[in-house]
Amino acid sequence: MLFRSYNIKLIHFSTDYVYNSSSLKVINETSQVQPINFYGQSKRDGEIFIENSSSNSIIIRTSWLYSKFGNNFVNTIISKIKNNENISVVNDQYGCPTYAEDLANDVLRIIENDRIDLHGKVYNYSNLGYTNWYNFSKKISH
Repeated sequence: MLFRSYNIKLIHFSTDYVYNSSSLKVINETSQVQPINFYGQSKRDGEIFIENSSSNSIIIRTSWLYSKFGNNFVNTIISKIKNNENISVVNDQYGCPTYAEDLANDVLRIIENDRIDLHGKVYNYSNLGYTNWYNFSKKISH
């Protein structure tokens, strides 16, 4: 396979949508995988392909990814505030917001570290803490 012949490290980004957990319990890498929608299933299919390959790879499952760039929840809320638009946000969905720059910096550390076993490992990655969409939007607005 191409990955092995060039000693390429493959980082596959996935999502917490591969889990089907509505509880507030911590989800870890050994939690049951049961995709909640088509997006989650397509990400799981990609994970399975990577897991069955001989690539030097890891899978990073992340959640509620945001940054100052692109379309994401934080930028949507900020835009609505700036435009004096009505904001309606649910309060029954919980998750762990993840700042994209933190994820990117840690991925660079992973790539540069030769002591990390990258064959078929799965890691969940998010910033510390959890919240619901409503409380997250309130925090953004302050």
